[in-house]
This record gives sequence, C-alpha cells and structure tokens, in this order.
Amino acid sequence: MASKKSSKKKAGKAKAATNGTPQIKPSKDTMSQSELAIEAVATMDDPLSIKQRKDFIDSLKAVIDDAISEGRAVNLFGLVKITPRLHTKGVREVFKEFGNPESGRVKKTYPAKTTLKVTALKPLKDALPNANKMARKVG
Repeated sequence: MASKKSSKKKAGKAKAATNGTPQIKPSKDTMSQSELAIEAVATMDDPLSIKQRKDFIDSLKAVIDDAISEGRAVNLFGLVKITPRLHTKGVREVFKEFGNPESGRVKKTYPAKTTLKVTALKPLKDALPNANKMARKVG
C-alpha cells in the first residue's frame, strides 16, 4: 500500500512541474570530444590523421591546463572564456539559524579558495537555436 502512495506523490510532483511553470530543459543530445574532433578535422583543407588529431587535442588541453594553473584566463576561439578567480578569506556576520533574524548573529570565518568562471561569449550566444527549434530537439 505504501508503494501506491509514493507513486501517487511522484505523479503529483510531475504534474505540478508541467502546470505552466517555466522550466529549464537541457538538450539530450551531446557532442562528444571525439565527434567534435572528427567534425573539426573533416572541415579542414588538409585533414589530420587520427594520431595527429589526438596529439593536437592533448597539446591543446595541456596549454589550457598550464594557463589556468598560472592564474591566466583562457579565451577559447572567441566562443568561451574560462577565468580563474580568487575568493579571499574573511569574516562575515550571519544569522545563527539560516533565514531566522531572531536567532541572533554570529561571525563566520571563510577560508580563501579558487574557483572557475566560464562565460559564453557573443558568437556562441548568437549561435543559439530559437525556442521552437530547441523545443523540438528537447522533446
């Protein structure tokens, strides 16, 4: 009997998700690294061999890794920019209980850390399909 109730709850949640509320649906189709390399090589005037293609991809990865590890931003072909960022250490006053102003305040220390920011640049944004085409692709 418990399984029937849980299946009803799942159905209810699924129903609530499609009641006109906007959703973000990612594309189900993904181009793999090898597909990308094959397509890129196919568009070249002088195609590379499989060994040359693999060597080029490995060297490109190494150059990107070195630049990021040195703290340099990398602009990938004018499409995507990868920027390493430093979050400095510091102290901030926060509520003892999240979202409850009556719980009082306490000082919380945050350690320094590094993160990556990935930004899609204008040519990539311009290449986006329109909503109707993407809706057909997502299903």
